[in-house]
Amino acid sequence: MEVKVMAPHFLPSPTSQFSFETNASTQTLSLLKRCSNMEELKQIHAQVFKKGYAFDDNTRPVRKLLAFCSSAPDSGSLAYAQKVFDGIHSPNTFMWNTILRGYANSTQPEQALFLYRRMLADSVPQNAYTFPFLLKACSGLSSSPLEETKQIHAQVVKFGFGFDVFAANSLLHAYAVSGRIKSARLVFERIPQRDVVSWNSMIDGYIKCGEMGMTYEIFKGMTDKNVVSWTTMISGYVGAGMYKEALNLYHEMQDSGVKPDNVALIGEMLIERDPDHSGSNILHLANIYAIAEEWDKTVEVRKQMTDQRVCKLLGCSSISLNGIFHEFVAGDTSHPQMDKINDMWNRISKRLKQEGYKPTTEEKETAIHQNSDKLAIAFGLIGTKPGVTIRIIKNLRVCEDSHTVTKLISKVYSREIVMRDIARFHHFKNGKCSCGDYW
Repeated sequence: MEVKVMAPHFLPSPTSQFSFETNASTQTLSLLKRCSNMEELKQIHAQVFKKGYAFDDNTRPVRKLLAFCSSAPDSGSLAYAQKVFDGIHSPNTFMWNTILRGYANSTQPEQALFLYRRMLADSVPQNAYTFPFLLKACSGLSSSPLEETKQIHAQVVKFGFGFDVFAANSLLHAYAVSGRIKSARLVFERIPQRDVVSWNSMIDGYIKCGEMGMTYEIFKGMTDKNVVSWTTMISGYVGAGMYKEALNLYHEMQDSGVKPDNVALIGEMLIERDPDHSGSNILHLANIYAIAEEWDKTVEVRKQMTDQRVCKLLGCSSISLNGIFHEFVAGDTSHPQMDKINDMWNRISKRLKQEGYKPTTEEKETAIHQNSDKLAIAFGLIGTKPGVTIRIIKNLRVCEDSHTVTKLISKVYSREIVMRDIARFHHFKNGKCSCGDYW
């Protein structure tokens, strides 16, 4: 099969910057390898058509062309990739995966799932690399990401990739980051030959859910621990306030022969987990340096927190109901159901006071619209049936007052409330939280 010649308006007027004299395929591939931006790529592409060259769908230049514009950071590169893809008569699995990857890593993850349905309709076979891109797309959806993840899980099993470690690891990770740790564990147990990624993903998943006992069980069962295994476990202990356990494990890591640059790697991991520098993980980093008795670095990190590294971000809490994503921001009263939300919060406040709840300061008893968590919880109680779990995602660390209030609400309304903040999952149930009031 050959590549279809695209519409004239699609390509720029070719210049003499790129010329072809002998083997067009070899020259094109060589030029594409040296290509540094989309403008150069478009010129190369235009020259190909000006000279009347057409390549088989499966040739390396076509694959390279598609891969470049699918991953280029330039504005409009993904749209160009789509046009290139649409011009291929019979794209193979590699090409489908390339365009799926592009959309999965973009702000249009839903387009990856749409294209996958086209892939199925065209009877194009999947491979083990197809599903990680789709699962990445699911995690970027603004509504119903879990439902889509389950659909992809069914596809993984249906097409015989359930025991493929690469596909299974991606599925395990998708469930773990969404707080579905039991589903993640089921996937983990069914992997015939687990690799280090399988174990580390399970360890990280349990840490995020605050289940340090299960985390340690998985960690001890791992025979080939790498640096990431040790540092993830240590940072998990620190995040849970288990400093003695963290210090013991730090020394055990050194005794085992795994010797990162002191605790630098742990620090890098924590900073990566807190890209907005909101404070939680940077404080953990200071604590890690302290338990390792690296006092100069402890002082340095805390000074950074004071000087510039930690900034106050606007609180945002999100909840998905009936496939619609609702985002609440502190100070924003624009939600169309704000009157109902305020009314619901007034009723919640009365019941909490009957239970003996008292804010520690007058400032904590501010209007509901000043607290995004309370907005989301009140809306969740309005929009769901009794007994249904309420799931909320936060962009910051949950504050002490919100944590206390959410525990009480879970008890008074007999609701399980799962809240994911920047550091972990909090599972509130019957007046208690999975973090043990340390986060």
